[in-house]
Amino acid sequence: MVILSTDDMFEVHLSSLIADYDKVTVTNLYQPIIGYAAMSVYFTLISEAHNQKHTSISNHEHLFLQMGISSGEFIQARKALEGVGLLKTYLTNENGVKFYRYEIYAPKAPNSFLDDVLLYGILVKYIGKEEAQRYKQIYQKDSSLSGGENISASFKEVYNPNLDEESYMEVLQNNKKDLKGRNSAKINTQFSYEKFFKFVRNNSKLDENCFKSKELKEIERIATLYGANEEETALTIIGFYNEMNDLGNRVDFESVNNILREKAGYYMLGKKASAGSSSHVTSDSDLAQKINIMDKYSPKKYLSILQNGTKPASSDLLILDSLSKNFGLANPVINVVVDYVLAKNNNRFIRAYAEKVAASLARERIDNALDAMTYLIKGNKRTKLNGNKKYDLKGDALRTSKTQHTLSKKELDEVNELLDELGVNVEDGKA
Repeated sequence: MVILSTDDMFEVHLSSLIADYDKVTVTNLYQPIIGYAAMSVYFTLISEAHNQKHTSISNHEHLFLQMGISSGEFIQARKALEGVGLLKTYLTNENGVKFYRYEIYAPKAPNSFLDDVLLYGILVKYIGKEEAQRYKQIYQKDSSLSGGENISASFKEVYNPNLDEESYMEVLQNNKKDLKGRNSAKINTQFSYEKFFKFVRNNSKLDENCFKSKELKEIERIATLYGANEEETALTIIGFYNEMNDLGNRVDFESVNNILREKAGYYMLGKKASAGSSSHVTSDSDLAQKINIMDKYSPKKYLSILQNGTKPASSDLLILDSLSKNFGLANPVINVVVDYVLAKNNNRFIRAYAEKVAASLARERIDNALDAMTYLIKGNKRTKLNGNKKYDLKGDALRTSKTQHTLSKKELDEVNELLDELGVNVEDGKA
């Protein structure tokens, strides 16, 4: 990790001509993605590039004081600019002094931005489709005037160029000078096809020959858009690959897009799965015992119990890992997901279905088995019980000791119906 100090020196270069309308483009189209702080850094660095033509190279303390920001805030803003191709950063170390070179690039022209599936896609993600569509209307071409004959003179007609003249020969011989023009940097997605195909080969019979280049570009775009890593992308693609279709049309990108979009928020949370809170169920009923088993055992052990003690398949373990790592679910909640998915899919543990259920539970911040089971059985309505209360399953109702919330006998029967569908006897732990 590189630590940025106030004493570190920097210089700024403009790698492109930047016009006034470029600043409007950055404000309208880039600011919703990078934020106002990054936009301020962008414009300040442009100003600094002009200032450094007349003054010596500055240190970062000067920059931080000018903008009133900290080193950490500047680094976050800088990365946001680098991510969308507005800035490139180079670092050298000379005799213990770190020297940064910031290269500023022009934004894409509005039509190029709005035609770029990655940039426009991330804009829609940040501000919504309706607001993004409003910017499309702002930058629409004026309707062309129809009618009339085009009588405009041509260049040749007016200037009659003689390409044998010396002034033209220099250009024709490619004797170009390094002149500054309009230059937009390519966005660095950092998506590794090598890693992607490694996971594809390890988890399926597919390989590089199973994909056309247009499919690979779309895979890279979607993965970058939703922040999915190569492993998660590969496993999702495998699930929606149909070998019966013609080569080049075998990936169901609509489903892939929906799955990765659904999970996108959880990649960015960066939270670790906790042990979860106990359901605090007190009863001798089968349901109480089942919930206590969910609280007690790890997902791997619990799935093994459901399979008469056999070891879970590696593909199932990958799903369990995803529920923990990508959604931050506690172990008891993952056990409920396992139960629910098996019940709804004839004892098949389907990854896409499991992750969709996990997304719902993660949104509700459910952290114990009883709340998770109650939430799912009640049709994903926002009626989860308080996870900090103790529950008593005696009698015909499910009551909390500190609240008036009560599940009716009908609702409790629904819980038992789910257990019957699974065919799990919690007393002996067999399926």
